Amino acid sequence: MNIYQISIIYLEVLLIGIEPELRLFEEMQKLRQVVVEDPNYFKLFANSFLIEASNVHIENKVKFVSFNNMRKTEYRLMTVMDDEKVVKTSTTEFSKKHIETMANNIAILKSRGIFLLDRVENGKIISELCDEEKFLIKKITVDYTDDKFIELIVNLKENVYNKLEKYQGGIKVFEKYNIEVAEELDSQLHYVKDGMIDLTVFNCFYKDKEYYFFDQEWNYENVPVEYIMYRNLDCNNFDIKIDDIDYIYEKLGIKDYVELFKQLEKGILNEIIDNKMIDIYKTQNYTLRDLIRKEQETGNQAIIELKKQIEDRDIKYNQVVNSKGWKFLEHLRKYRRKQKRIK
Repeated sequence: MNIYQISIIYLEVLLIGIEPELRLFEEMQKLRQVVVEDPNYFKLFANSFLIEASNVHIENKVKFVSFNNMRKTEYRLMTVMDDEKVVKTSTTEFSKKHIETMANNIAILKSRGIFLLDRVENGKIISELCDEEKFLIKKITVDYTDDKFIELIVNLKENVYNKLEKYQGGIKVFEKYNIEVAEELDSQLHYVKDGMIDLTVFNCFYKDKEYYFFDQEWNYENVPVEYIMYRNLDCNNFDIKIDDIDYIYEKLGIKDYVELFKQLEKGILNEIIDNKMIDIYKTQNYTLRDLIRKEQETGNQAIIELKKQIEDRDIKYNQVVNSKGWKFLEHLRKYRRKQKRIK
């Protein structure tokens, strides 16, 4: 096994309750379909197990391990979760700088009065473990109406985003990624110096009437607050139920910027994601159910094609037997048979 190819390791007791940061070509979706029927099926469909064996008692509280191996080397981290905390560390010498960046982000956010679960300790990012079902916003907003979700994002803007230091001049993020923005549109955006683009519901707990953020990895200079608002809606939205996304865009005043934000998101992802690693996973991975369905679809298609061939044959046959030439030959054959009987 090549450790750099590992994506997630976690205990059976967790089953499929924790989402990966990146979906590997619908693998998790397929696995969920199986687990929904019976959670016990999970162990039959997991890729592999890591077994610890010893002749003495093993003290190990680790429940979950994930690797950002879809990223470029300088951004690859390992996340380890136990009963009390979550720890992020670098997996390569190159990604140590990314841990330093996260540490700097933590310092900036704390200086602006924004609450965090993260702290820095011995070159690691350590986060306090909270009850997801009670406090994780992406969990408690599953049944929100569109208007309730709009209210939440506006609240985040007023109580969190407005604490960020305002734009002081310099190259704006759109210029960095060569994205053209009409002057009229650009003038209505509200830029902040430190664009912490993961200050979203997906990285946030709501506890004691305060927002507590975690995993603040990315800081881009001179980013519009409206882009961070947009990321609450269109980035990794695993559980959020939205009835009318255009209605929400319009109410938040970002409808005219959506295409620009999509371009920006693509530019940022291209900077982070390792396309060579993406290519490694570009293989067809099927569950047993998929294979059966694929076989059925192939069989159904074969039946359809055979029926079409029969229909074409019948059409051609009818054209032949109803043609004048065929009728003349039929009369000729009858005449010859009659002549043979006379002889």
